[in-house]
Amino acid sequence: MRIALFGTNGLLGGYLEKVFSDADVFTWASDDVDIRDVEAVREQCSATTPDIIINAAAYNAVDEAERSAEASEQAFSLNSKAVHGLAEVAASLGAVLIHFSTDYVFDGKKGDEYNEDDIPNPLSVYGRSKREGEEILIKAGERGLSYYLVRTSRLFGLSGRNKKAKRSFPDLVLTRAAETNSLSFIDGSEISSPTYAADLAAAVRGLVVNRPPSGIYHRTNQGSCSWYDFAKAVLDNSEHYTTNEAIKGKKYIELLPVAAADVPRPAPRPKFSALTSIRLPLLRPWQDALIEYLSAAEHDKLAS
Repeated sequence: MRIALFGTNGLLGGYLEKVFSDADVFTWASDDVDIRDVEAVREQCSATTPDIIINAAAYNAVDEAERSAEASEQAFSLNSKAVHGLAEVAASLGAVLIHFSTDYVFDGKKGDEYNEDDIPNPLSVYGRSKREGEEILIKAGERGLSYYLVRTSRLFGLSGRNKKAKRSFPDLVLTRAAETNSLSFIDGSEISSPTYAADLAAAVRGLVVNRPPSGIYHRTNQGSCSWYDFAKAVLDNSEHYTTNEAIKGKKYIELLPVAAADVPRPAPRPKFSALTSIRLPLLRPWQDALIEYLSAAEHDKLAS
């Protein structure tokens, strides 16, 4: 099995590289190959002749895409236009294309978990850019491309090697908790499903190995929560974050819930965008995945 992996310097890309370490994997960071350059993608893939092409590169600065015309253009070029070129290259090689999308393609008005058959209706520029990429991939599938469109949400894990990579939510919570005695996070007015990148990478390997039919698959950890609940779970389990002495020594921190409406942000978010699957079992509960992440030996490097 030969795999071409684009975006290996991002959060998810590093975990995908690790989970496929026993395969013949060719990896490119964003600085190596710009996925918007279809000829560069074609050149690399033609030279390596992969069976599987995985695109882990994306634009995910949600508010910046809403605020800036330049950022909006970048979001659409990376999240949608680039998918057309990747699909074209994959089809020419007879390779399977794996691409990732988000719960932000939904408007959150269903009032229940979204499955793979629910109709998207994105609220933000970022959500629309991801949905446009989905539509490009689905149309390529109708023309014969084998693909897996994997939707996920609230991804957390070790930061990617990209210098611009953001720290994931648990690390943000712990860093801020070490600096203050009071924190505020959005309450039940925004609900979604946290997903551990290691579990998502393993789920992608499962798709590659088991080869279910082409199509859309929701891959998140089981359960859903608000940002407040997520932060509380991080702090409740902070004893597992063994290296950060500033956290270990704390006896109490005030955690305050706030309404989404009271936190001004340029991009609208869906109120309830938890994902479920009618095609495959969900991954383990997000709480179990969070504890493993916080206690992982490699994770201690982040606290130093």
